[in-house]
Amino acid sequence: MVLNDVVIVVFITYFKAEYDSISNLAKTLDSDETPNEDVLLEIYVAHQRVLEYFITFKKHLWHAYFHKLATAGGYLCMTVYVIQFSSAYLAVVATTVAIFYQIYMLCLLGQLSINSQENLISCLYMTKWYDMEPSVQRKVFVMLTISQQSLGISSFGVDSVSNNTFVGIVRMAVSYAAILYTVLN
Repeated sequence: MVLNDVVIVVFITYFKAEYDSISNLAKTLDSDETPNEDVLLEIYVAHQRVLEYFITFKKHLWHAYFHKLATAGGYLCMTVYVIQFSSAYLAVVATTVAIFYQIYMLCLLGQLSINSQENLISCLYMTKWYDMEPSVQRKVFVMLTISQQSLGISSFGVDSVSNNTFVGIVRMAVSYAAILYTVLN
């Protein structure tokens, strides 16, 4: 399990770094020193390469993400329920905190990838595209359109994993524990 976590963290940080470097390159579009056509071509090629790698990453590791979130969510439901009846209160609370941490880290990595993509979109949009030549403006608009695809990591293709997913899982676990408590007592 640890190797799987390391692979996910390395890939997500790689994609974040790539998107950050493309965003920094997009900020140079406003300078008069570099020709906008060459910078746009570099941004476009780098963006397409990152998108291709990220789609491959999502295609091969979505099941690992789904497995991790589903398992941790199930463990969380059970430990929140067991916390009410356990005499080993500290051990159960420590287990619950560890599960919360694992779920939060998975969701944080998904949120980082979404934030990196949004940063690139805002950097491209905040350039002085309105002062550029019409042919360059069209290329910027095409890149903005391509960037509108969600880059988030999805679990089972349902929705992007983000901070909202973390809140949803915690709400589900607490609701499930409340239902179990009500039904079994």
